[in-house]
Amino acid sequence: MAKTDQTVSPQIIWAIVGTGILAFTGILTEASMNVTFPDLMKQFNISLSVVQWLTTAYLLMVSLVMTTSAFLKAKFNPRQIFIIAIVAFLIGDIVAIMSHSFALLLVGRVIQGIGTGVITPLVFNIILENVPMAHIGKYMGFGTMILSLAPAFGPIFGGVVAYYLGWREIFLLVLPVAFASLVISIKTVPTEHIKNDAFRFDYVSFAMLAIAFTSFLWALSQLEHGHVSGMLFGLLICCCLSICRLLIPS
Repeated sequence: MAKTDQTVSPQIIWAIVGTGILAFTGILTEASMNVTFPDLMKQFNISLSVVQWLTTAYLLMVSLVMTTSAFLKAKFNPRQIFIIAIVAFLIGDIVAIMSHSFALLLVGRVIQGIGTGVITPLVFNIILENVPMAHIGKYMGFGTMILSLAPAFGPIFGGVVAYYLGWREIFLLVLPVAFASLVISIKTVPTEHIKNDAFRFDYVSFAMLAIAFTSFLWALSQLEHGHVSGMLFGLLICCCLSICRLLIPS
């Protein structure tokens, strides 16, 4: 929908609300899980350095997927991108609910991270492409406010739910919220799109970025044990080589 006048259509407002709800929910679950670490450590008999990967891996996946937003925008219309995000989020949420091992829970969180990484840039793309310039500031602030509230509510929500119900119920209770986002967004998110077939995804650079981030975070986790080992130096070297490959043109 082109920005032809100075009004914002109700469809676009609902699209911003619907996608914002899903982005909010993704960040909310991340902040909520931090307070459940003691329970998870007891249930799965794991250490703090292991359980923290629920947050680390989730945020790592969110960050990596966000770097693909330009490619997704070039190849798919906004509604298709939303469908990718909601499907990934729901699959990850269901996997997390049904997980009976830490590894499966971690897989669920990584899949959810894909959904959050896809939906977060979409919220602002919808605003920038469909809201008149005179209202851009207001709606950008509105979108930012939705996302900024999630880290504030997350620990409270997670603590209350984990105390009275359990950590699985965190994922169970956000399911209706995700479905509400689906109901609101499926018909309101725009489908107008100018496809750019000339856009090529740089798989090598994406892989190097993933290797750099992962190896650096893994190296930091090694330092938590207070051990300086060959593995630590190997991970740091791997990180540096990957960054050099990103910075030096091929």
